[in-house]
Amino acid sequence: NDPENMPIIMLEWNGASSRYEVTSSEFVLAGAYGLTFYAQDTAGQLSEPVQSEIILADAYEPDDAAGDASLYDGTPQLHTFDLSSDVDWVRVYLVSDFIYDIETYHLSETLDTVIDLYREEPDGTVTLLDHVDEEGGDEGEYTGLDYPATGWYWARLSPYSESTNALGCY
Repeated sequence: NDPENMPIIMLEWNGASSRYEVTSSEFVLAGAYGLTFYAQDTAGQLSEPVQSEIILADAYEPDDAAGDASLYDGTPQLHTFDLSSDVDWVRVYLVSDFIYDIETYHLSETLDTVIDLYREEPDGTVTLLDHVDEEGGDEGEYTGLDYPATGWYWARLSPYSESTNALGCY
């Protein structure tokens, strides 16, 4: 969005809670919202900005189980972990004569993702092929398949369980 056309929301002093606050109805779409806060003194001087974000459920929810997986069609998907218990499942059909890359990019500064990659077996069960948790909160994760057997595959994406960085957008 054009920064010149972004909404400006003025916080108001609430004496009962002893803080500046506001209720907004601007956050209506699924996903994540980046917020920038400034304070302005009576002389018109602005403080340094402070960043925060609002994380809402993404457009693919519910996708917290393999049976609810969103179908990947080749275009990038924007997902969020809006609850610390949130996981995202994505399903894709792969053919054998190609090399495939599966990658997360952290769009939130406070997130660390994990990728679990599964293949559907002929009997319908799924087999874990790879568990990837190589990078920290400042990097995404990456795995791939070179010339896999043709069939259905799942990626289970989750926040790193030992981290305080469990909410965010990727």
